[in-house]
Amino acid sequence: MCIVGVAYCIQQYVVTTLQIYMYRDVLGALTLMSVAIVLSMGFNFILMAIVPSFSARFGLERTVRVSQFISVILFIVTFILPTNPYVFLIASSLAVGVGGTTVLMQWGMMGTVIDYNEVVVGKRTEGSIYGTFNLMRRIGQAIGSSAAVALLPVIGFIPNAASQT
Repeated sequence: MCIVGVAYCIQQYVVTTLQIYMYRDVLGALTLMSVAIVLSMGFNFILMAIVPSFSARFGLERTVRVSQFISVILFIVTFILPTNPYVFLIASSLAVGVGGTTVLMQWGMMGTVIDYNEVVVGKRTEGSIYGTFNLMRRIGQAIGSSAAVALLPVIGFIPNAASQT
């Protein structure tokens, strides 16, 4: 759970930070970013209606793994696709929506983790488990924010340039 929490937070913060630069400086369409947020929430709502049947059939853990894998693949596709603002909008919104289902499923799995830990250890330590999970998510947020800034020169971003590649 902690590894998935860290990985998701890194992904979320890198994507959120880099999308600002992508919409503003590369695509020249910053106003589409608000459309992307609404669209990704719509995809997330649709997926949340479908996910229970998948998790009942394949298990919650596998569903979390698959949704993260699909999200990562979609984000990779956004870097491969041509820089058409609308293609980027749909692909990145779908990637954020699919990835966002992971967050809700993680919190759903916390009860199982706490119960399992109680069976193994013989003592209920839900405060420690929640605290550790939240700490790991905060670490992921810090890494993700820093990684996004560090990735800007790697992806070829040139501050104050007339256009970006």
